Amino acid sequence: MNESLPVFCRRGVTAALLLCFWIQPGIAAEKIRIATGGLAASSAAVWAALETKTFQKHGLEPEYIIIDNGTVAGQALLAGELQYLISTGALAIAANLKGGDLTIIGGIINFIPFQLIGRSDVKIAEDLRGKKVAISRFGSASDFAAREALKKLRLDLLRTLRFSRLAGRVPGSLP
Repeated sequence: MNESLPVFCRRGVTAALLLCFWIQPGIAAEKIRIATGGLAASSAAVWAALETKTFQKHGLEPEYIIIDNGTVAGQALLAGELQYLISTGALAIAANLKGGDLTIIGGIINFIPFQLIGRSDVKIAEDLRGKKVAISRFGSASDFAAREALKKLRLDLLRTLRFSRLAGRVPGSLP
């Protein structure tokens, strides 16, 4: 079993509790909108807090929204439609680099929860030259993770690979 799973669970519960305690008492009577960008294990902390009524125990009435992906969820947060978003740090960093004003309250995991997976003909990093890399959306967590993985493999992204956006397609289908 992956040793980081218990650490992940502890951090998730801690992040949910921090979210509950972060809110000022004067705001506590108001409803809050919390979203996750898609369905991911990192959302488990929110699900647990909802199931155990932890938010209500602290005087909060949460409205939980699952938004198709983190990019759109980040836009909703920036537009003021949400008070809280459980998503990747990459989303907040990218938004802030372009003039956004998002604050990262806490983190649930301290690693990028993605894997770079290739077909059977890809044995080493050099075999990726000229191939396509599938991501959900440009600027998304999968885009960030793919680019970071390829940097670590020392591949020149612009000269060796093409990125293909799969958002909005049926899972399992390729372009």
